[in-house]
Amino acid sequence: MKKNNAPINSLKHRANRTFKKTFKRLSDNNLWLKTAFVLSVVFFFTACTPKGEEKKGPKTVSSTVAPQRTVAAIVEGDTIFLETIDELAKKELYEVRSEVLFDQVTQTILNKEAKAKGISNEALIANEITAKLQPISEQSIVGYMQEGYGFSGTADPNSKLYRESKEFLENEQFEKAQAAYIKDLVATKTDIRILLKDPVSTETVDLREMVSYSRGNRASPIKVVVVSDYRCESCRKVHEALEPLYAKYEHAVEFYAVLFTESMTFAERASMAAGEQGKFWEMHDLLFKNQDVLNDTMIRGFAVQLGLDMEIFDMDAESDAVVNIINSNIEMLRSNGIVGVPTIIINDKLVPQGYGVPHIEAILKRMVAKTQ
Repeated sequence: MKKNNAPINSLKHRANRTFKKTFKRLSDNNLWLKTAFVLSVVFFFTACTPKGEEKKGPKTVSSTVAPQRTVAAIVEGDTIFLETIDELAKKELYEVRSEVLFDQVTQTILNKEAKAKGISNEALIANEITAKLQPISEQSIVGYMQEGYGFSGTADPNSKLYRESKEFLENEQFEKAQAAYIKDLVATKTDIRILLKDPVSTETVDLREMVSYSRGNRASPIKVVVVSDYRCESCRKVHEALEPLYAKYEHAVEFYAVLFTESMTFAERASMAAGEQGKFWEMHDLLFKNQDVLNDTMIRGFAVQLGLDMEIFDMDAESDAVVNIINSNIEMLRSNGIVGVPTIIINDKLVPQGYGVPHIEAILKRMVAKTQ
């Protein structure tokens, strides 16, 4: 993936923009000045682009070619891939396995502790947990009844509500005490290894030729790509949910933003044009925050608010270079089987739909730990 804060800010693009701006300002009466100016620009382009010289671009992120994917369903033009279903199924299976594994590990630890003491599991729990519990006070029971059920008046220990509230608090106390006891037991054991691994996406996407803006640590080997559409409500929610991660991992992860839309609007072109003046992310945030009321006049107002040179902004927003980059990115996404938003990619691996931000943060936490 090609990156920089000015992905289309090439020498030719800047020269072309300067040419348009200067040419516009020359007086219509100074025809000879216009002619001389055009000839000088032609000479400049010729001199600055030697034949056979390879064009130097921004750094690219290493990537492998995307594998073929199997279509499982098509819903009004949107494709659901079998690989995505498999990834989600693996995630759900992992969560079930984790719960069962935790119970089994706990039971095994208790069994070994009871055997070491020469008593039964029941006796171990009675001696180490139940016997050490404090009686639930009437004040605690009444407080729970008031908070949970809006109870008022004099408490009757024989009432159903009172008995159920007391039972709930006793069970809660027991579970906390048991968890604390097991935690202490685990801390004394040196040979407990959890080998169950969290499944990661195996779907690989090829982003080598994609031009994008990034934030965070540009030298980081960890790359997170967020594909979104300014008119997509789910994309806005994901953007808002990811904002804390942008700040938390700004020194350890590089985050990219890539635009995907079925019909390009001024919003996409405006964000890229703002990026030409180093304000992509600021415009990106404003477009999402005002998603429900966006119009071209408001977007131009954002550009003014960000202190952009409006003459340059307008020319960049209408330039073929900006339109071509957005369209090229969209075509590359489609060639990788990405036809919907929001989509998140971590180090060229497609994150399955349904993975929430906490799960994504857990992945990043593990990856960052490995780099330290």
